[in-house]
Amino acid sequence: MKLRYLLLIFGVAFLGLLAARLPLSLVLDAVAPRPVAYARAEGTVWNGHVRGLRLRGVPLGDAELALSPLSLLRLAPGLDWRLGGGAVTGRGWLSIGLLDRSITLAGADVAAELERLPTMVPLSGLFAATVHAVSWQGRACRQADVDLRTSALTRNPMGLDWQGPALAGKAACDNGMLTVTLAGKDAGSDITIRGTVSPELAYTLDVVLKTGDRDLRQSLAAMGYEEGRDGFHIHFEGIIGIGQPEL
Repeated sequence: MKLRYLLLIFGVAFLGLLAARLPLSLVLDAVAPRPVAYARAEGTVWNGHVRGLRLRGVPLGDAELALSPLSLLRLAPGLDWRLGGGAVTGRGWLSIGLLDRSITLAGADVAAELERLPTMVPLSGLFAATVHAVSWQGRACRQADVDLRTSALTRNPMGLDWQGPALAGKAACDNGMLTVTLAGKDAGSDITIRGTVSPELAYTLDVVLKTGDRDLRQSLAAMGYEEGRDGFHIHFEGIIGIGQPEL
């Protein structure tokens, strides 16, 4: 029994080592999800580079990948990754469960330059995330523990003559969807943003902004925000990387 178990481990490790020597471009063409595209891939699965990485047309930059040999024994290939050279930078750990069809991102720090991304409205500044753990099973969000922060509202957002507070919040999972909450407050404004992203990358975004600034209130009304008892509201929805958001 012990011999059979050892032979099984050896066989898995041997096949894994063979797979690790495959050209990275061959593997990406076979397993990359449909929304992911890239200009070219270099090297092998063991140590490779992906140039011009894009998600639904959104430019992410270039990625460096390094496979962990020990992860092959767990039938959950894992790799260290680093992203740079584009609108998004970051590094972390990614693993793929071959048995349960899971994808897990952990120990990651990611930052995006908003002015280089196709945002719904003109924005600048940074959007950053510290990813303690995020996992998907199939296409559904299973677990998420992510700290979020952005300086977008401190940089005259949407061309307004106004600077708002820095925002911070969390990302989590709810019924297979990724949910996001951001909030911030300063002497003149109080804002809350709640959003969801479905497994199909369809999103919703609800913004509530309280302010006593008369000029800002007029600008918000002109931009389509509706005023209620708890502030100005606006709702967006669409699909990430496709077309313009709907109000």
